Amino acid sequence: MQSANVKIEQEFQSSPVIRRLLCALVYSLGIFASISVLGVLSVSADCQIDGKCSNKDRVVDVVLSAVWVLGSVVVAYKAWRSELIGCRKKALV
Repeated sequence: MQSANVKIEQEFQSSPVIRRLLCALVYSLGIFASISVLGVLSVSADCQIDGKCSNKDRVVDVVLSAVWVLGSVVVAYKAWRSELIGCRKKALV
């Protein structure tokens, strides 16, 4: 007796729009907090206190800003597609 290969495709329901937006906001705030801590740890004290920033400090600032913007865009995309933890698609029974 042969067993039949049966493909069962489940249908999924996306999270509500408000939940996806809130997830994107929370994740973006988490990324912002992480990037801020990295900025404090990697930029010199003279730059933070007196505003006397070297070229290295400015480059670090620009790179961290770009990482935050890129991370926020990726999070918004993933949240809208319901691929982030907290707003994932749910299987219909």
